Amino acid sequence: MSRPDGMRFSGGKPPSEDRWWEWGVMFLATNPNKRGVSLELTRPQGVELGRALVAGSDVVIENFSPRVLANLGLGWDAVHAANPAAVLTRMPAFGLDGPWRDRTGFAQTMEQASGMAWLTGTADGPPLIPRGACDPIAGLHAAFATLVALALRDRTGAGTLVEATMVEAVLNVAAELTIERTANGAELARDGNRGPLAAPQGVYRCAGPDRWVAIAVTGAADWDRLCALLARPDLAAEPARRTPDGRRRAHDRIDEANLTQLRDELTERPTEPRPPVAGPPPLHDYDDAPEGQP
Repeated sequence: MSRPDGMRFSGGKPPSEDRWWEWGVMFLATNPNKRGVSLELTRPQGVELGRALVAGSDVVIENFSPRVLANLGLGWDAVHAANPAAVLTRMPAFGLDGPWRDRTGFAQTMEQASGMAWLTGTADGPPLIPRGACDPIAGLHAAFATLVALALRDRTGAGTLVEATMVEAVLNVAAELTIERTANGAELARDGNRGPLAAPQGVYRCAGPDRWVAIAVTGAADWDRLCALLARPDLAAEPARRTPDGRRRAHDRIDEANLTQLRDELTERPTEPRPPVAGPPPLHDYDDAPEGQP
């Protein structure tokens, strides 16, 4: 077996064991109740079998670089000849034409090309890649476009070539950076866990080992509750802090308030009014877990 799906490498068995490729945890979790077949498309028999499968299919989806499908003899003309009603959805990284058409890419590539990485990280730190968000974004866009093509096929009887470019799908989600610059002249920058709608907003360390609390204050009532829990009436009394913009300007000072006991306070007094708050799930050291337990 050559060039197996990368998800087949996720755990399971080492390559030294028989049929190790059938044991990838991520592959199995993603593909339940699906049928699969492997074709050797470098051989004429494999290509003929592929065309036979196309003849009985509604949709053909691929995400090779643009040159591959034509080199295999399974481009749009071949698919349409084998089945005029079939939809061919192609998912190149940077498009079927243009100067970057032959460049390959995956989630982390798109997170940098789209500007997502530029906005991810702390204000005083380097850009960070979100690591994976773009894979489902591209998949959802391609799936939606494929459904639209199928709806058109149901009306016209003819299949369609769909180009669902990965970078375009991601730019559709990461458009804020470009729009703010072109429309308002604003250059967005990294700001940690802070956001434009809530202030204060962040993830704060609590008392105890590896304990954290996530807080987002969106209105004056939540701000009053937070100040009461922190025993900081001085913060609540300042008129400038009654608005989100005022609290955002004072975000650093607010963060210096005694937030380390907040989750303990909420745990001890769960019925009192409180701002939106949640404790991230703790990290477990699986090496210390008793045998047979997660």
